[in-house]
Amino acid sequence: MDHSAYYSKYFKSTQRRKMEDLPQVADYDSLVNAGLQEFVTVCQSLGPEMQQLGSLVKGAFMATRALIVFGLANPQPEKDHFVFHQYSSAIQSIVESKVKPPKEVVSHFAAVREAIPALSFMTIKPAPTQFIRDMIDCSRIRTEIFLLIIKLKELFTELHLYVKKHHLTGFTWNKFPAMSAAGIPPPPPPPAFCDAPSGDSHASTEASRNALLSDLNKGSDITKLLKPVKRDGSGDGPGKTIATKTAGAAKSPVAKTYPPKFVLEGRKWLVEHIKNKYDLVIENESMSESVAIYKMENSSLECKNKITNLTIDSSRQCGVSLNSVIACVELVRCDRLQLTCNGKVPLISMDNCESVQLFLTEQSRDVEIISAKCSSCNVCLLNADGSYKEVAMQEQIKTVLVGEQLVSTVVEKN
Repeated sequence: MDHSAYYSKYFKSTQRRKMEDLPQVADYDSLVNAGLQEFVTVCQSLGPEMQQLGSLVKGAFMATRALIVFGLANPQPEKDHFVFHQYSSAIQSIVESKVKPPKEVVSHFAAVREAIPALSFMTIKPAPTQFIRDMIDCSRIRTEIFLLIIKLKELFTELHLYVKKHHLTGFTWNKFPAMSAAGIPPPPPPPAFCDAPSGDSHASTEASRNALLSDLNKGSDITKLLKPVKRDGSGDGPGKTIATKTAGAAKSPVAKTYPPKFVLEGRKWLVEHIKNKYDLVIENESMSESVAIYKMENSSLECKNKITNLTIDSSRQCGVSLNSVIACVELVRCDRLQLTCNGKVPLISMDNCESVQLFLTEQSRDVEIISAKCSSCNVCLLNADGSYKEVAMQEQIKTVLVGEQLVSTVVEKN
């Protein structure tokens, strides 16, 4: 079933005015009809696996369109609302896909998985354009020269221009509901990756079924095959030998995994081991509460109210937006992190961080930043119109001996 036809039909029948005539929707449709169609066409020429991946990408773009149309006519819904859930699930189905692609298209699969989170710009404020640009720069579509990856880069570049034109400081939701959420039929699910059963597997299944029926037909005679068991649990059969061989086999190391945690314990919010989540929100009731983030990856979090302090440790490729902080913000061992400060923040401490971007509004420009062992970090000064000026943090320090003391000064880069 065509996703575009489904969403177009649904929203036309429920809106009082023709939503497709709005520039935000019309420009998005032109983006989808041009760049997305070219990308899907190239996917179809690269085999069934890439064809299915292209269908998933198309489904994610269509789910984004559905949320745009819904948001232009309604206030921001809860995270469990059907339209919002469909939007986030379409993105996560690609990012979390565990399919092992053929060797010839491994780079293609990886490029799509790394770039597709750019569609979560709907939840990013106040600089979604920078978020999309970072997704492009951090993924391998920046360097690969395959035709499909070139088309993918062109597609997300067009998406960047669309967001810059219509949603520069973030998507603006309507203040008054104009669309009922009751009775919304579920959209067609995206195609799942599956392998067609081969003739060998069918023959093996048939042979196993025949062997099972043969054993059942033996009736009580089948118990004659059992061996007596001694008190120590040993027997005369070959089971002991087999067990010995199995025990002697080397065990392959398995990486220990931890369950994700998003909970308030006492006065501290614990956000740990969370991956590929783009709709995390903390609405604390007291400013005495703090937030501790540990090993969050490829996710975004918004702290809507004032908190005591914020700590982010060992996290990568994440976006965090906060209001105001009473004490300080600590960043430790973070990589490709975006931190947006919308209110007062007295101090930001950075230790052993790389490619961190600090977005400061007018209210947070009096912040003090202390950094150690950090590289490729920038401060982005946001203006009221949504534009920003990027300033690089200095990394080189010159130290000279003056008498018996060391005197250090920052080396300015031209």
